[in-house]
Amino acid sequence: MHISLDSALGRQKRLNSVGESVLQIAPDAAAAYSLRSLTGGDPDVVRVRRESDNTEKDFSGSQIESGEMADWVGAGNDGFVQTWYDQSGNAEDLIQSADANQPKIINSGSLITGGMRFDDNQFLETADTFTYGSGTTLSTFITNNSDGDESAYLLRFASDYIVYNTGGGVRRVFAGTNANAGNVTGDEELWTIISELNTAGGTSNFYVDGTLESAAGAAIGTNTVSNRVLNIGGSGATTHWNGTVNEVIIYATDQSSNRPAIEANIINHYDI
Repeated sequence: MHISLDSALGRQKRLNSVGESVLQIAPDAAAAYSLRSLTGGDPDVVRVRRESDNTEKDFSGSQIESGEMADWVGAGNDGFVQTWYDQSGNAEDLIQSADANQPKIINSGSLITGGMRFDDNQFLETADTFTYGSGTTLSTFITNNSDGDESAYLLRFASDYIVYNTGGGVRRVFAGTNANAGNVTGDEELWTIISELNTAGGTSNFYVDGTLESAAGAAIGTNTVSNRVLNIGGSGATTHWNGTVNEVIIYATDQSSNRPAIEANIINHYDI
């Protein structure tokens, strides 16, 4: 037995076949991860491990939506993400080889609402490192639902640049100094963070569902990114993400001009 992606999310819409995908609206992402196609084609988006026999298999967004992935995992069985494929063309795949640390995507035969589920110490990480010096603008679009009960790292380039929330559910971005952006709602949210990294003091604009939630140009500190892996979900028992994640798209450029179109695409698709 399976449920479709639309049914599992309860509100998610299929990509309009005549509309542009995110990477058609704004190409040249540094890294792009989703459970749907971001390219306009139908690439593999995840590699899933079936817990019943530890077999692994790749699936595209259409195969997730059709229920093929849930059927393959099987009724009553759980499925976990071993690889979240980078759709940007840069081959910056997020990987987790340790079974116990893999986020769950199928629970007891059914697709998890809101994407893959991170709890306790589940995380995904790139093999390659990233370096972004002073003057770089990072534009990040994250579709997630936080439990809001931990000081949890959702996205981080090791300890240099971090997007996370506190145990009270306060959304934060950090590059040596915290900048807050209100509290999580308990619903699926789109976080758009456009940050300038600067050794003299970086700034960040934090949008939630298309609305600016932090003070424009909030100070985030002097950290840049130097030879750091990209991590989704934290990496320790005291910093792990509790919640779900559907999509993470990162540009190493200022996407302010494309932001409304990218946000409209995401908000329409997930009916946020």
